[in-house]
Amino acid sequence: MKTKFMLIISILILVVSIPFLWNNNTHVIGTVLLMISIMLNLIRGLINLWNERRLK
Repeated sequence: MKTKFMLIISILILVVSIPFLWNNNTHVIGTVLLMISIMLNLIRGLINLWNERRLK
């Protein structure tokens, strides 16, 4: 459940960051949002790996 919620949040952040990247003055905001999205995806992947390892 946590990983699905994190996936939804990261997709929403990714969608929100795209318009910021298209504007000339707001590249920093878009870059920060993309970095947050990537961090959420990395955390989600680590949680998935940890859960798979625990099941074995």
